[in-house]
Amino acid sequence: MTAMDTVSAANSSANDHSGPGWSAAYATGRSARVDREDWSDAVSELGHIAHHLGVTSWVTCPVVVESRLWGYLSVAARQPLPSETEQRLEKFTELVATAIANAESRALLDVHVEQQAALRRVATLSRANMSRRPSGDHDNGLAIP
Repeated sequence: MTAMDTVSAANSSANDHSGPGWSAAYATGRSARVDREDWSDAVSELGHIAHHLGVTSWVTCPVVVESRLWGYLSVAARQPLPSETEQRLEKFTELVATAIANAESRALLDVHVEQQAALRRVATLSRANMSRRPSGDHDNGLAIP
């Protein structure tokens, strides 16, 4: 690959599936390839960019994280990409999806740990409050102010 080759990743929060290969990747859930010398009649913004950059080969693969479409990973080049590019990109996006799933799981775990710590603090404060009250100064185990 040369310096003019591009690799891009896009989160699918926008429902624009009109880039080179994205429509096919979106429809099939698999990688899609576009080999094209002339992008002058392209209608999508990415098609116009491909035309401007002189892209002749584009492969797009969906990134699926825990059974949900997270985004797309695309590789574009001024020279034809090798025939095994789709399979290689699919394997790479599996690694990317695993990393994303791990990061999301870690973030959820951090939230859960913080919630548990907050509950422990509340229990500790409650226990300390109960121990400072005279024994007859509570009802059903709850402190009365």
